[in-house]
Amino acid sequence: MLKILIADADLEAQEQLSEIVTTFGRNIRITTAETGRELFKLIQEETFDVLFLDMILPYTDVAKLKDVLAFMSARGGTRLVLVSEWLRPNWTSVATHLHAYEVLTKPYRKHAVAKLLGAFSEIRRPRRTLIVDPSERTREILRNALRRSQFRVNPVEADTGRGAVSQVRRQEFEIAFVSNGLTDMPALEAACQMFSGTKERISVVLMNRASDETHRALEIFGVRDIIVQPFDAIDVNRSLHGALGLWRPYLINALDAERKARRGDGAERPAAAA
Repeated sequence: MLKILIADADLEAQEQLSEIVTTFGRNIRITTAETGRELFKLIQEETFDVLFLDMILPYTDVAKLKDVLAFMSARGGTRLVLVSEWLRPNWTSVATHLHAYEVLTKPYRKHAVAKLLGAFSEIRRPRRTLIVDPSERTREILRNALRRSQFRVNPVEADTGRGAVSQVRRQEFEIAFVSNGLTDMPALEAACQMFSGTKERISVVLMNRASDETHRALEIFGVRDIIVQPFDAIDVNRSLHGALGLWRPYLINALDAERKARRGDGAERPAAAA
């Protein structure tokens, strides 16, 4: 059962979101709160899978909220979706501060909520993930980024292509991050052997030092995405959604656009959320 908590003083918005969520499936239980005090009481009594939280919920201690949300995420993997009628200039900073998965604007769009809940059903499931890189430092960085991601991943490591192929033959993996700098074989050869050596098709993310827009042609090798090194948690979250064919949150796109703008890539400032 998917347990959803809607914390919003706007009763009309509460009702609209509840109606949309209810149409998504029967195996869903909805709980509501109208103030921060009610919210804190509820999350102390029960663990929820998804929390839709209005950004101006009355009587909310933001500092306390951050600590509680961090505890909830560590304990049960609660995903936070911030909602608002309009987006403040610092909305991405607030979302990052609270470790939100997504930010939505009101009134809600049914397709956006449906795609969000569809992604949640996949994110909640534990996934065995293979990290293949000769550098212990790079493997550590990726392992930490995966831990901070919204996904529940169980990482296994290999430092060579042969080691990765051996791992795939012994156990099932859904995702593999493969370095383009393997010492014993080309990355695509390793990807091809992993892709053909498992009953369940593995989704490969190629780790490269430069961007390569031709990766769509590499899907024959199981390559679903390319992540450019050096990377951070934003890149890893983006690649996980892409590799698994999931709808990518607008928040990830907005954070990526802001980062490119800071680097002087000429990216436009993100507009409104879905």
